[in-house]
Amino acid sequence: MAFYRVYPSKDSWITNRAAADDTSLAATGSNHGESPSLNVFAFAADVSPNAIDVARSLIKFDLTELSGKIYSEGLIPSASVVYYLKMFDMKHSDTVPTSYDLLIFPTSRSWDEGTGIDDDNDRDSGAVNWMQPTSTTNWVVTGSDFLATEYGSASMHFDKGSEDLEVRIDDMVIGWLTGAIANNGMLIKFSDTEENTGDYYRKAFHARESKYIDRIPYLEARWDDTVKDNRENFALNQSSSLYLYNVIRGELIDLTAPVIVRLQDSLGTPGYSIELTASRIETGIYRTTAYLTASGLSSSWHDIWFSGSRAYMTGTFTPLVLTGSEIDPYDEFDVDVTNLKRVYGSNEEARLNVSVRKRDWITHVGPIFSASAAFPVENIEKMYYSIINEDSGEVVVPFGTGSLAYTQLSYNGDGNYFNLSMNSFVPGFKYRIKFLIDINRYTKAIIDDNFTFKVV
Repeated sequence: MAFYRVYPSKDSWITNRAAADDTSLAATGSNHGESPSLNVFAFAADVSPNAIDVARSLIKFDLTELSGKIYSEGLIPSASVVYYLKMFDMKHSDTVPTSYDLLIFPTSRSWDEGTGIDDDNDRDSGAVNWMQPTSTTNWVVTGSDFLATEYGSASMHFDKGSEDLEVRIDDMVIGWLTGAIANNGMLIKFSDTEENTGDYYRKAFHARESKYIDRIPYLEARWDDTVKDNRENFALNQSSSLYLYNVIRGELIDLTAPVIVRLQDSLGTPGYSIELTASRIETGIYRTTAYLTASGLSSSWHDIWFSGSRAYMTGTFTPLVLTGSEIDPYDEFDVDVTNLKRVYGSNEEARLNVSVRKRDWITHVGPIFSASAAFPVENIEKMYYSIINEDSGEVVVPFGTGSLAYTQLSYNGDGNYFNLSMNSFVPGFKYRIKFLIDINRYTKAIIDDNFTFKVV
């Protein structure tokens, strides 16, 4: 699980445009808390007490569950995580602005969502609105109070104008999680220059009340949780890692630090031995990384893990001696998700085991063509997953192949695997998993073999 999504707890949009019933007045008291859209605009008023009609949007995410995943459960690291705000464009018949920037700021005052739904005539009154965050308080500055400099801001440029919004908001989220600033949500608006120019028409996003439930905005945490356990492909003259999983009665339990690992080429009198301090990766999981150059010794090595005077595990591994090749290798692979279920509950945390084997592997009786047949499993160093909405064809999770490889598969002695939190998906939809295998400049294969599941 290298991404985790949180959906809005409330959202709304506010405006100062002319009132439908009396165009000499502004609809500054109108509320749109139950609107299916979130609107942002700034254009010259035809008939209005304003020179320019402006709209801004507000959105808030309850971070209680996310905080628990980080600080209580340890499922998400507290560092090396990036946070994105994702909002989906809503098509409409009005003029769409082009070539503009949207800015996102943390709001500095709590606000009520309200129950207004009249987006056309602004006849539903109440807070939140252009003048008031709640029915008993006023904005210090009309149009919402926000932190313009503290804890950063975010922005995204829109070329055609119809793009979805996807922007990093790390400083805001970290500020909210650590309590450095109160979580009052965020404001989405045009820049001051664009608002004052008034040449920007209606940009609309789907709100949390949208009937298109797969278009609801979300906050996404992304991190690289890749585990590369080299027990099956430990190599001499290469940096290689070994892991200890301290499972007690089915639960991962921490050991008392420091955890020491002794690597030796024999359980008897070793010809070579080295002691290393292991790193705690997460609850109950420890890693040691070694660069062994010793050769000509036993082919069967042992890793002995100590906490204090007690040995908690003795493992075995066979270091490989890497050599060159007469040919530039090209391989094709068969892939199988061996434990994929047809249906998952929305609260399930799934670990999906992915078996990868070279196609047409030759045995003493001939080639084997199936990924599920019993022949050697490959540990693929660079393998990524993507999730597609099977009903709409939309990419829900793209291949995370950039500097933050947040959809890269891990591997251990049983092969490749990845973790998936099902609450990141909309119940009722069917999803399909695709894989990208990146071996070398020739082998960058997309595997799409109908690995589907449904969330309920």
